[in-house]
Amino acid sequence: MVSWPLKKLYPFLRIHVKIMHIALCDAFLELLPLVVIMASITLCVTGIDVIFDNNNWLLVNSFKQVHSLLTQLFPWFICMSVASHFAVSHSVRAPQAIIAATVTFIIVQLSSSQGLSAETNVWSAQYGINVILSPLTVIIFLRLILTPLGLDERTVSIDSYTLSTIKAIVPIILAVGFASCVLVFINTISQPFVAWLNSSLAQAPDIIKGVIRTLSIHLLWLTGLHGPNYYDFVFGSPFLTNTYISGISHEQFFNLFVILGGSGSCLSLLIALFFLQRDPQTKHLTRIALPMVIFNINEVLIFGLPIIFNRILWLPFILVPLINFCLGTMALNYGSFMLNAENVHWATPALLNMYWASGGNWILVLLQMALIGIGVAVYWPFVDRLMHINSAPQTMARIHGNFNIVEQLLYRERLGFWKKRGEYWDYRYQVFDAIRTIENNQLMLMYQPIVCVASGRCLGFEALLRIQTKAGIILPPTFMDTFEESGLAPTIDWWVAQTVKNTLKEQTGAVPYVSINVNPQTLAYSSATRHLAATFKGLSVRFEVIERALFDIKECQENVALLRDSGIKISIDDFGVGYANLSQLANGVADVVKIDRTLVTQLDTQQGQTLFDQVCTMCKTLELKIIAEGVESQTQYDYVVQAGVDMVQGFYFSKALSWDDAMTYYHAREPVADPAK
Repeated sequence: MVSWPLKKLYPFLRIHVKIMHIALCDAFLELLPLVVIMASITLCVTGIDVIFDNNNWLLVNSFKQVHSLLTQLFPWFICMSVASHFAVSHSVRAPQAIIAATVTFIIVQLSSSQGLSAETNVWSAQYGINVILSPLTVIIFLRLILTPLGLDERTVSIDSYTLSTIKAIVPIILAVGFASCVLVFINTISQPFVAWLNSSLAQAPDIIKGVIRTLSIHLLWLTGLHGPNYYDFVFGSPFLTNTYISGISHEQFFNLFVILGGSGSCLSLLIALFFLQRDPQTKHLTRIALPMVIFNINEVLIFGLPIIFNRILWLPFILVPLINFCLGTMALNYGSFMLNAENVHWATPALLNMYWASGGNWILVLLQMALIGIGVAVYWPFVDRLMHINSAPQTMARIHGNFNIVEQLLYRERLGFWKKRGEYWDYRYQVFDAIRTIENNQLMLMYQPIVCVASGRCLGFEALLRIQTKAGIILPPTFMDTFEESGLAPTIDWWVAQTVKNTLKEQTGAVPYVSINVNPQTLAYSSATRHLAATFKGLSVRFEVIERALFDIKECQENVALLRDSGIKISIDDFGVGYANLSQLANGVADVVKIDRTLVTQLDTQQGQTLFDQVCTMCKTLELKIIAEGVESQTQYDYVVQAGVDMVQGFYFSKALSWDDAMTYYHAREPVADPAK
């Protein structure tokens, strides 16, 4: 009796954790322009400070004031951005969520001993945590209150915007009250714990403090909080000015050996990105981040890549600075080096800062280069994995998961498609489960031969989508039904098209045609269809379209005609299982008909044979080429041949093959002209 609600609760919680993760990532990514502006101001002011002794210029002071103001406002921007994105994923109106989150944050801060003074509190841990927890907590309460009243975005449909806003006033007040009470309680019970941590840390040796600080500030960065500022405000770091080793303080050691290119040793990360980058977005980000990272300003990478809440990069982001800390300490302990970094600014580029601090000691410069190289080696496999995910189709699935899925859910909910709460959450669970399937596995294409009956030779292949697990097991794409229902099918179509295009362009000599399945959702857009036609111009491909799309959807008919006009042949896929208007066949909408395997499996019955014969006769009369799909046995093959099919596809000849094996199969059968031409 206990296990049943737990089984229901687990997917519910998993979905909400996923939604929260996506909302937080998007919220911080939304702040990237502001981060770039602040980093640029810091870079300019720092450069002037380093180059010129007199920096009391009006322009410099204005820059400093602007940066100070933006720094004080930055947590508020975080609060509003998180509220906006979290609200969309929870069917709460963004303006209402932003107001509720801001008021909640104000109440919670005023009830604490810190208050709202940004001059001192903007970098406190409690201040930063409340900035994030306020929107998350109040929106959850707001959703719980609005839904039973029928006032959330999923159910509001007949009220005017003004009326629905008025109705939401009381729920917003209640949600703010509940959320404020919860957060005040959390802040109250957490204060003794923070005080205990402070006293325990104060008694630790300086080297332990250094390691703990290194670990903690990087963990804070991963949550979107400014690591050094938050940590130093809460726990204090007076030990940083103490002499640590070789005549330099802890802070100077940290700048020279640990955070090369900013926290996380982002210079090593940037180098790895430079060699492994594949998509235009990463290349553009790398160019923007380069001057910042050179001067040890890492916010652009942290917010832009992003590193915040990144499941792949969190480990090397923490590990590389810890390795640098240990190796730097060991090297200075076992070497007789003396450094003087009093006049070396924290923004001085790596290698140059070491050269100045060491008085031109090339051994230490080489040591710093080695630390950067070790960091690159540690980051390399993780960045490679990230780039692999970001290439395709995972990135497109993630992008759709962040935006289109939520919009599709809301759209369907407003139309009343999900009247039962259980159906709604089951559907949302399926969507995110499908995305996770793609993220955790490798998409690939397999190619099944299409063989000419008259000659017995291979004419082409159908590209079949498959998933390869980490264990190497190849499985069918079970997620496609969910993707189609969520409007994500064009994403997969685009990936398949790009993969086939790249494969064909790399091929030399005789090339078979490749048949690609195209979803009706893709064919509904003229721009996508024109792009497909341009992509495969001059290549040997044909598209397979299900009969429902070809006959029942006007937009698809027009775009299929566009493809045919560009020289691409069209096959009617799964013919015989739908409810098509067969009279449309006479209009020349297709070149080939592919008879569905369900008709082939019924050939052991008289009714099945009669139906198959009638379909073949009709297609022959209309001068359409025929492919029998799913032929597995000699009996089936013999029957479809005498019925008049032109080509056969199925296990009778071959299973789906990798491209290399498919080409071996193709050449072994000595290709001839395509009878469809």
